[in-house]
Amino acid sequence: MYIQVCFDNIITNAKIAPKAYAMNTLYPFGTDYDWIYPELVLILQRGYQMQSSGF
Repeated sequence: MYIQVCFDNIITNAKIAPKAYAMNTLYPFGTDYDWIYPELVLILQRGYQMQSSGF
């Protein structure tokens, strides 16, 4: 459930602070679930150009 909420915060039009906290929260989960890092990389690469410097 926490993983889904974090990904939802990253892909929606939320402010940058919830996105940053979601990324930091997903990092430790990625050590337990091997599918998280590839998904996170895709989302970050896709949204990098459109986000603020905090992203």
